[in-house]
Amino acid sequence: MKNKSVCKQFIFLALIFGFILMIIIPPFQSPDEDSHFKKAYVISRGDFYPSVNGDKVGYFLPDKMLSYIDEKLNYIGDLDKKESYKDVLHEERDTSGFQNYTFQSFSTDSVIPLGHLAPAVGIFSGKVLGYIFGLEHFSTVYMLYFARLGCLVFYIVMVCLAIRLTPVFKKSFMLIGLLPMSLALAATVSYDGLLISLALLAVALTLRLFLNEEEKLDWKYLTVFSIMGIVFLNIKMVYSFVMVPLICLPLKKSFECKKSMKFIVSLGSIILVGTFLIKFPIPSVSTASSGVSLTSQQISYILSHPGNMIGVLYNEIFVNRFFYLSGMVGIFGLLDTYLPVFIYIGILIFMAILIFLDANSYTGKVNIWFKSINILSFCIGVIGIFIAFYILWTPMIPGYGIGADSISGVQGRYFIPLLVLLPIIFQSYCISNNQLFQKYKDVCLDNYYMLPIIALSVSVITICFRYWAI
Repeated sequence: MKNKSVCKQFIFLALIFGFILMIIIPPFQSPDEDSHFKKAYVISRGDFYPSVNGDKVGYFLPDKMLSYIDEKLNYIGDLDKKESYKDVLHEERDTSGFQNYTFQSFSTDSVIPLGHLAPAVGIFSGKVLGYIFGLEHFSTVYMLYFARLGCLVFYIVMVCLAIRLTPVFKKSFMLIGLLPMSLALAATVSYDGLLISLALLAVALTLRLFLNEEEKLDWKYLTVFSIMGIVFLNIKMVYSFVMVPLICLPLKKSFECKKSMKFIVSLGSIILVGTFLIKFPIPSVSTASSGVSLTSQQISYILSHPGNMIGVLYNEIFVNRFFYLSGMVGIFGLLDTYLPVFIYIGILIFMAILIFLDANSYTGKVNIWFKSINILSFCIGVIGIFIAFYILWTPMIPGYGIGADSISGVQGRYFIPLLVLLPIIFQSYCISNNQLFQKYKDVCLDNYYMLPIIALSVSVITICFRYWAI
């Protein structure tokens, strides 16, 4: 294992633990997997955009599928509920098909199709293979596992590509990609795996542009960054900040300032035009939703009470910090399956140490403006997640409302895509060129792969106890 390249180590561990997680996490026992699966399912049958039925935007979905999903969602918070291999096997091999359909709205119905192409391709591939092997009807569980497979394969390919392309911090990329929460999201139906892998790829390409002298700004970079920018802007805008350091391109001496500025302007224009084109077919109802008015009221409250907003942010970030930090490591199931506290603390400490050591394995000098922009992007990204949920989500939750003194909905997994900026932030020219540091850092880094192995093994055992052990 030690003698394998970082990319091969990642593929090896991601395949083993990814497939295990894909199987042992029961159907729809992952955050928002029901909504993500519904969107992937309708795309797989060719419905890329929702339709309007009365005063609702949504899709027609099989009643049998909806009832099965509702049954599984009753597991939320009930740690006594267990899964049965017999029941899962029976549901997967049910070939009675779907007869009746009901029009339904769900949280991801208006998300751009790019967010769910990977699981949709998985479902479509599963159907094609099923027909080849003699199956005529496909159950919800059958399609779910192929959707999960599509997500996992896409995630592994993208993260592997990021590790190969980045000129530095390869081990940090692998550690972030193999966080138990990262891999659990990638092994279930979710666009979180897409966002994490694209964040890693975006930073890898940015580092390649800045640190490799022979790199040139061409249409390939423009195309890839444009696609990633459209995905970030239209699924979770706050992750667009991982691309903000690109504004430092004119500072690189080997690039022409005029050409760099033209690249940045072109990139921004393509992202905006692409966003308009890809969202244009999404229908809307004429009646204004209550969420819009509540959002406007919340924004007005923040502008008129900025001091209160600072207090709310302080309470959420610092007072509840362990909840968010543990969520980055892994809170599984429907946010009700926790690891032992000492495991969270151990993983967080060793993760920080290893990323710091890996960051300072690069002995070059990072441009101070480039580093400053990365620090600013990380801070604004973290704060932006809290503000977004305070504005868009908190006002609609009973018990919170306008001007609430806390924020509802934020989870640790939302911060994982921003972790990729940490190696750049941690890198120090003075530390990296210290002879004593260079002498002893390899002792830890040579065995860094042990951390994800231990973390993922404990996670697998915990999930098995939660769902399968009597």
